Formats: sequence, structure tokens, C-alpha cells
Amino acid sequence: MEFLNIGPLELFFIALLAFIVLGPERMVSSARKLGKGINRALKSPLWSSIVETSHEIQDLPKKLIQDTGLDEDWAEIEKSTRQISEELKEVSSEVSNLSHVQNSTKQRMNNGKGN
Repeated sequence: MEFLNIGPLELFFIALLAFIVLGPERMVSSARKLGKGINRALKSPLWSSIVETSHEIQDLPKKLIQDTGLDEDWAEIEKSTRQISEELKEVSSEVSNLSHVQNSTKQRMNNGKGN
């Protein structure tokens, strides 16, 4: 499990380093101050504005597609892509079957020559 791309071993190393540098008493008070600072930052209007803007940016392509009416075209393209993919799988399996038939025919012919 990772949080902010920090794994458990890295988190343990950071805590150990903080314990060595700050000591047990200052580490607790520093962690408390850091927690309060993060809490204040997350509850600030600036942070909510940043999160809202981020969501708008993430939804922008979908909204543009819907506004321009390209969503039907996009669905048609996806349907065509799926059909082509299925047809390619069928052709691939047919080619594989033909290859097996060809190999077995060659083996029979070679066995017939040897007799």
C-alpha cells in the first residue's frame, strides 16, 4: 500500500530519520504541528478551489465531446474497433489452423517418402 508514492519501508525510514534528528519529544510536537498545518491547508478556500479546478480540467475532454456531438461518433469508432479486433482474432485462428494442417500434411508426406 502506497500513499503519495511512499511505501511502508520508506515511511519507516522517514520516521526513523525524524526520530534520530528531532528526538522523541520534538518529533511528537513537530508531527502535531505538521498535522495541524496540513489540516488548515486542506480546509482552506484555496485548496477547495484547486480541487474544483482539477476536476473541471479532468472533465473537460468529456464535456467537449458532448458539446460538439462527437460522442455518437466516438461510440461508432469504438464499435468498429471492437468488430475489427474480433475479425482479426478469427483470421488469426484460421491462419493458425491452416498452419497446423500444413505441418501435418508435410509430416505425412515425409513419412510416406521414408517407407
